[in-house]
Amino acid sequence: MLEVKSIREFNEIITHDKVLVFFYATWSSSSLAMNEVLEDLKDELKEFEIVKVNMDRFLELTRIYHITSVPDIKIFIKGKVAKDILGIKTKDELLNILKDN
Repeated sequence: MLEVKSIREFNEIITHDKVLVFFYATWSSSSLAMNEVLEDLKDELKEFEIVKVNMDRFLELTRIYHITSVPDIKIFIKGKVAKDILGIKTKDELLNILKDN
C-alpha cells in the first residue's frame, strides 16, 4: 500500500480510475487494525489503487475531505468521491461494501 508523500501526489493519484484512500492516524488502534484488513485484501482488490494518508501529516486534506475520525476510507473514481466508509470493517464487510464499485 502506497503512503502518500505530498498533496500534489495525492491530487494526481485520485484522478486515476478507481482509488481507495485510507485516512489513518498512527495513534489510532482502529487505524492499525484497518491497515491489517487492507493489507490482507490488497490482492482481492486489484481493481483499486490503494493508498494511505496520515491525517496528522496532511491536515489540509483532512479539512477538505471532512475527516473527523479514523479510520476513514474514501473511494475515488476519476477524481470524485464515490463512497465514504467510516470506522473499522472486517474483510467481508469491506468486500461487500466495495462490490458495487
